[in-house]
Amino acid sequence: MRELPREKILRAGTAEALSNEELIAVILGKGNRKYNVFKLAKLVWKRYRTSLDSISLDELSMFGGMGKVQAMKLLCAFELGKRIYKPELRVRIKKLDNLLLLHSIRELRLSKKEQIVVISLNAQDVVVGEDLISLGTADESLIHPREVFAPAIRLNATTICIVHNHPSGGNEPSEEDLEIKDCILSAGKILKIGIKFFALVYEDKIKKY
Repeated sequence: MRELPREKILRAGTAEALSNEELIAVILGKGNRKYNVFKLAKLVWKRYRTSLDSISLDELSMFGGMGKVQAMKLLCAFELGKRIYKPELRVRIKKLDNLLLLHSIRELRLSKKEQIVVISLNAQDVVVGEDLISLGTADESLIHPREVFAPAIRLNATTICIVHNHPSGGNEPSEEDLEIKDCILSAGKILKIGIKFFALVYEDKIKKY
């Protein structure tokens, strides 16, 4: 006889004994007219495992006939997991120096290769994503607008910050940096996604350009 998820937890004394689908099944609690709870959990995990950051309540509540109550339970569980795993994602970016609170930006200062990080913000200027979009050699990095805006579109962000480093130690934007900035600004206008900061990090400082 198959051991149920709750029985596994009672036996093991920890939820680590459960698969991802079993965890979802426990949160859902029960199935519905269309699917039993295990089938529904399997469908949810298969559909949303790579897009947990961009699920809306309305979309989730219509998936598999689960309704708003079960959808809210899942959204709360996913949000709690994100906050525990990445507490820095609740940082509000009001001024340039706030970016230095983010782990990805602190690491960027120490990198020996030129890297570009896109910080996605919601309408309240709260960080909802940190994405490394380019990893170059010690003195060059390639960037394309579609790579810059892909995370923001996926996360329904309203604005982004673009931050990069100069491993060579320079603290001024290069001519190429300024050309890329103009290109990104033009693309942002088309997509209606604002650019809050273009910034360069070096040593323990960050500079807007």
